[in-house]
Amino acid sequence: MIITRPIDIDRFWKHVPEDQGGCWLWRSSKMRTGYGTLCIWSEGRPKNVYAHRIMWELTNGCTAPKGQYICHYCDNPQCVRPDHLFLGTPTDNIKDCWTKGRHPGCGGGWGKSGIPGVVWDKMRQKWIAMIHSPVTKYLGIFKNVEDARAAVERYKNA
Repeated sequence: MIITRPIDIDRFWKHVPEDQGGCWLWRSSKMRTGYGTLCIWSEGRPKNVYAHRIMWELTNGCTAPKGQYICHYCDNPQCVRPDHLFLGTPTDNIKDCWTKGRHPGCGGGWGKSGIPGVVWDKMRQKWIAMIHSPVTKYLGIFKNVEDARAAVERYKNA
């Protein structure tokens, strides 16, 4: 398991709210993406670990298998509620994302251009061109939508 020292486990639980229904929102440091983190001592050095991963491992009594994600049913990156978390492959995570309309180009957080394969990235304030078949292939980041559209068309016609 990632977290084994009692002091780290105690520190973890201090940042987990009492159950009030709904998501349990992590009450400590977070990444820009919203995922909670906790700095623990691991393998002889300090290491930042996702809070939801720690919760999954404490709840299940084991480390997540290599290459597996700890996903959120609730889609809330701050949530550490055990019954809102599930183990999945990267493919499972993408399928869950697509099913719920959260993937770029599905009307999720980046906004749609109305052009298949072209999405607006709010963080970069630029357009992203990508193809989804069967694996997502990123074609580039562009200042204007016309260049992004052209990249998608070039890829399709190649």
